Amino acid sequence: MKNAIKIAALLLILCLVVSVCACAPTSEPTAAVTAVGEVKNVILFIGDGMGDNHIANCKTMFDLESLPFEADLWGHVSTRALNDPITDSAAAATAMATGQKVNREEVAYHDGKDLTLITSLAKQAGYKVGIVTTDVLNGATPSGFSAHAKNRDNRRDIINSQLASGIDLFIGESTSTDMYRTTYRQSFEDKGYAFATDWEGMQAAKDEDKLIATLDNVRSDYGDGRDDHVQLDDLVRFSHEFLENDKGYFLMVESAHIDKYSSDLDLDNTLYEVRTLFDAVQVAYDLAEEDTAVIVTADHETGSLEKAESKKDLTNDLYGQDYHSDADVPLYIHNFTLTAEGTVIENTQIFHICKQLLGIE
Repeated sequence: MKNAIKIAALLLILCLVVSVCACAPTSEPTAAVTAVGEVKNVILFIGDGMGDNHIANCKTMFDLESLPFEADLWGHVSTRALNDPITDSAAAATAMATGQKVNREEVAYHDGKDLTLITSLAKQAGYKVGIVTTDVLNGATPSGFSAHAKNRDNRRDIINSQLASGIDLFIGESTSTDMYRTTYRQSFEDKGYAFATDWEGMQAAKDEDKLIATLDNVRSDYGDGRDDHVQLDDLVRFSHEFLENDKGYFLMVESAHIDKYSSDLDLDNTLYEVRTLFDAVQVAYDLAEEDTAVIVTADHETGSLEKAESKKDLTNDLYGQDYHSDADVPLYIHNFTLTAEGTVIENTQIFHICKQLLGIE
């Protein structure tokens, strides 16, 4: 009987050890970067939910043989969360923004502690910082780069963190329950932010030190009836002009609705949003002399999307599911080279790459 108890105890301990090891952050060598020139600015594009086949199918839809950034394909990024092989956007954004794996739904926070953000380090080093998204600003990805919260649904904690962040530029989508415009507008203005609710208001505030804009119409204008929308490429161009300074800037740009439309199994609108990201990246490439490094990747893939053989095959049936998958996502890099073991890196490496490019110790 005693031997049986000892064996059971040992098995229990073994199971606990295995469980802890499975959830523990991995220790990975930091990938090394070499800049083409002296890097002043870093622009990080995140296509939320965008996998390889989203890009391939978008090219098919729009009869595009190749894209400028495709020549800069480095490899792929693994997206797993700390506690799940299939991540959510909060954990994925946190990994890229802090260099640490966290559990699903955690926002730059783990084990009772706030994690240090690349945006905070950039501000401390004298860079200007911008966050641009087609989602609401307290959505998971922009929050992961600008706030701290135990859970992505803790909206007030996120907004209060953003208020304290010192980030120079926030641009996102408005909703019918936009707390930025109502509850928190005065708080942002008290912090020195100009507040805009449309493109004209943004233009009027382009010479201000800090700006927050929540816009009603941030979507792709590809498709019918969308020519009145503010375009992501215009927001990238505006952000570059707003943030440009002698020291340089860090800018995170998210195309959020690739994920949302993929979750709806809506291929046409998904690919319109992917094309919008293509246009925005092209603006960055046009602006990117040797002093601007550009990174294009995704937080995860959504939909287990298959590749169409031809345009007539572009149907919603290409989706294998209506949620995130564990597929690796593509990584494109411009104006620098990256050295790492193999051709797949963990998403935590994005943080270290950005630090190196900005010369942050």
